[in-house]
Amino acid sequence: MSVSANVVSGCVITGKTDVAFGFYDPQDKFDNDAGVGDFRFRCSKTIVYWTYITGVRQMTGTSGDFLNFELYKEPGRVTPFESAKTGPGTVSPGVAEQIVILYGRIPAKQNVKIGGYSATLQVVVEY
Repeated sequence: MSVSANVVSGCVITGKTDVAFGFYDPQDKFDNDAGVGDFRFRCSKTIVYWTYITGVRQMTGTSGDFLNFELYKEPGRVTPFESAKTGPGTVSPGVAEQIVILYGRIPAKQNVKIGGYSATLQVVVEY
């Protein structure tokens, strides 16, 4: 008797926490750094993967105005999160869930009307 199996390769996004900035005051001289979120995923062991987020970094308001923002890799908000596949990729350590934290920033002094603003972006885990 023989026993066999074929292990398939793949990655799957397992969850997310949306980035919510709360209130934005266009008269404030400081950037709004209140937005923090994350996404979570798993990949098969030793798969090379890339993570990036597609979509315009601009929220649309109910008034038709646009509010610019950016997502960063670290709390100091220095390195923007990729919007396309770049670099050599990362080797998956195995099926343990990976958590990627996103640090958002809305630049100060944007000339926008009052109201709610939102955008939809797509998280990509490519392998």
